[in-house]
Parts: sequence; structure tokens; C-alpha cells
Amino acid sequence: MTKNEAKALIRQKMKDAEMNYKLSLEQKRFDECSWYSGIQRGLQDALQVIGMLDNEHNRLKSSL
Repeated sequence: MTKNEAKALIRQKMKDAEMNYKLSLEQKRFDECSWYSGIQRGLQDALQVIGMLDNEHNRLKSSL
């Protein structure tokens, strides 16, 4: 899987989580709403990390 394919898959999963969030909100299942919101936030973080791959400026100081 390439970097762009992984990013596309993560974006699709984010859309699915958002759709499930809205559905749970309409059905007033608030525990599920916060769960889907957390999933979406985690996927957003993963997308950000994948975007940093192969970037020279995003190296940890301990790996130098």
C-alpha cells in the first residue's frame, strides 16, 4: 500500500465515522456519539503522522 492509498483509506474511514456520529446524534445515543468522535480524532492524528513521512523536517531529535 502506498502512502497516498493509506491516506485515502483513512479519509474514507473518517467519513464513515462522521456519518455514524451524525446518525447516533440523531438517535440521541450520546455515548456512541463521543466514541465515534474519538475515532475520528484518532484517524485525523494518523493522517497527520502519515503526512509527515519522508519529510526531512519531521525527524525526532533522538534519531539524529
